[in-house]
Amino acid sequence: MDTSNKVILPFTSKYSFIDGIQEGRALVQSQSGKYGFVDKDGKEVVPPKYEGADGHFGGYYGFQEGLAGMSDGKKWGFITKTGKVAVPFVYDEVRPFSEGVAGVLKNGKGGFIDGANKTVIPFQYSDSNIQRYSVNDMGANYFNFYKGVAQVATINDKDVCINKSAKKVACPN
Repeated sequence: MDTSNKVILPFTSKYSFIDGIQEGRALVQSQSGKYGFVDKDGKEVVPPKYEGADGHFGGYYGFQEGLAGMSDGKKWGFITKTGKVAVPFVYDEVRPFSEGVAGVLKNGKGGFIDGANKTVIPFQYSDSNIQRYSVNDMGANYFNFYKGVAQVATINDKDVCINKSAKKVACPN
């Protein structure tokens, strides 16, 4: 329903779950458990065919900066709002795009890519040092730039943060 209580997507048994709209698209889950997207008018624009959607505790990121992290059941990649694969499904884990980059994990190392799948910050951060339970308004701040800083590790109970030049900086409180 929209804010004037107009039904946009009728209540049917086609979807078991419909998330809120992010960048004009709402994540849907089919009765068989596959994920796709509908537009703000309820039209299916990405058929439910994906095994997973990138998210955090209690929710999904949906589209961020025009791309959504999705899983093919084996690996993670990113799709456009029309369903075109923008970043191939080659990653073990992905974070949403923020400030032009996305944190990704591949072969036990984390790094950052841009929307064209170009490595912006090399894969140098060990998965064993990545903290996954810290939270900001994007849901999680590890491997997610927020105000120019990203948390990339926790070593000896100390957070390690970098700027967009991959230089270590003080972590925000």
